Amino acid sequence: VSFTERFRINREFIKRDRAASLISELKGVISNKEPPTFFELTTAMALIYFFREDVDVSIVEVGMGGRLDATNVIYPMVSIITNIDLEHQEFLGDNIIDIAKEKGGIIKEGVNLVTGVNQPSVVNLLNSICKKRGAPFWRVGHNVLYRRLPSGLLGYYGLRSRYTNLELGLKGRFQYRNAALALLTLEVLKRKGLTISDEAVRLGLNDLIWPGRLEEVSSNPVIILDGAHNPSAMRSLAKSIGRDFDFKKLILVLGIMEDKDIKNILIEILPLANRVIYTRPTYYRAA
Repeated sequence: VSFTERFRINREFIKRDRAASLISELKGVISNKEPPTFFELTTAMALIYFFREDVDVSIVEVGMGGRLDATNVIYPMVSIITNIDLEHQEFLGDNIIDIAKEKGGIIKEGVNLVTGVNQPSVVNLLNSICKKRGAPFWRVGHNVLYRRLPSGLLGYYGLRSRYTNLELGLKGRFQYRNAALALLTLEVLKRKGLTISDEAVRLGLNDLIWPGRLEEVSSNPVIILDGAHNPSAMRSLAKSIGRDFDFKKLILVLGIMEDKDIKNILIEILPLANRVIYTRPTYYRAA
């Protein structure tokens, strides 16, 4: 893990000296009376870096929530809310609706929202926000459909696009829904004039790298790394391990941050394990 992995252009991490230069530059304009948070500083670095490199498209991920997040200064081509589950409750709220309100804070006037949420109450909330802000609302499972085919390939039935033989480079049943979300986003961007070929779509889904998400770092023995950090993500991980991997014994090595829903995270994964090794990262938030 490296700090520079936070800033990538065409898979290439920012150079260490370039990152150091940006940090020095920003230090010159920071107010000591009201210093930025770590994430606010890295967001500023990313925006400056991508601007100076004149990238065609930037994909910028929210740090936490949305409404008050540093990334919310951006007026994007499209906004994406992948899914919503209980997390960061001490900051975002105790229930799914309060958290959805915070995440819905990224919805901008007239900017398309693409989402994969499926809880009826959350769908209704986001739809209501979109109507108030004149933002078109697109949803996987409603506006577009997808399925995992018997061959293991992805079938996608979109607004205009239709694919019946897309191969995914990432493991996990949940990646089919993620891919459908990405494809719907591409369709929305095409409507705004972005040119994306079918060949690029196929290559992008097949030749995909996502470190720390069902990442197989060893085949003998099989060792999987995954960063699931809430009950929903751990549930998806457990389903994928049970369906997509053959094993006689599962040894689980687990470390969780103190601010996570530890009990319900454990409920999702422990039944699969023959042995559990609890560990603790050297970090102030570690449980």
